Amino acid sequence: MYQQSNLILLDDPLSAVDVHTGEHIFENAITGLCKNTCRILATHQIQFLARADLVLYMVEGSIAARGTYEDLRRDNADFADYVGSIQQSEVAETNEDDLDEKSKSSKEVIKAAPTEIMEKEERGIKSITWKSYLEYLKNSRITTRFWVSMVAVAVSQVANVMPNLVLAWWSADSFHLHARDYIALCIVVILVHLSLWIYFFTECRVVLLRASGFTTEMAMNSVLHAPISFFDTTPTGRILNRFTVVSFYDEFLKVIVANRLL
Repeated sequence: MYQQSNLILLDDPLSAVDVHTGEHIFENAITGLCKNTCRILATHQIQFLARADLVLYMVEGSIAARGTYEDLRRDNADFADYVGSIQQSEVAETNEDDLDEKSKSSKEVIKAAPTEIMEKEERGIKSITWKSYLEYLKNSRITTRFWVSMVAVAVSQVANVMPNLVLAWWSADSFHLHARDYIALCIVVILVHLSLWIYFFTECRVVLLRASGFTTEMAMNSVLHAPISFFDTTPTGRILNRFTVVSFYDEFLKVIVANRLL
């Protein structure tokens, strides 16, 4: 439809939507967006037949009559009876609805004020609370290795500034060492810094993945054991959104933590 094809075949697209949506699709898409295109529409919605340039009336897979809507109603008795029967059934359904409304209004029935079925989504605003951080750390199940990695961060920061200090010692010849000794000391300090940084980054990734995995497991367990009323009042997209954002934290949170500490 959006490619502006020369011919568009529409296999009863209005049957799966309500009346207002079908009217909107017909007005804005079929006769609006595709107004300069040849359109073949198969439908049972007789209210749109008067807008067609040519109507093919089919019975049991065969074309029983063809022509404009007005010509078929005037010249074809079967088509006129078919349209009339549908219109009469619609009028009967409308009258039944009106009678039901009148019978309900005649009875003294106290109705509660209408309430929204879907609950509003709870969202945290402003800054993240300390409770959230503590819960996240709790879910990570921190071991001794994590605290060792924090010590490694401190040592790594010291090793990060040591090359400049060694160069200052070398320039002033503070320890009266040979040049190759100062060079070796710089290389050792740089290697220590890189090793400790890699160790911390790896351990940080393990901790964060453990925390996100445990959090996802608890969320999944809560959803699977939730009552039916929860799904009646919570959109499916909102539930899926809770699980799709986990990958974002897995990929970027470790980088953010590392940049903050290093």
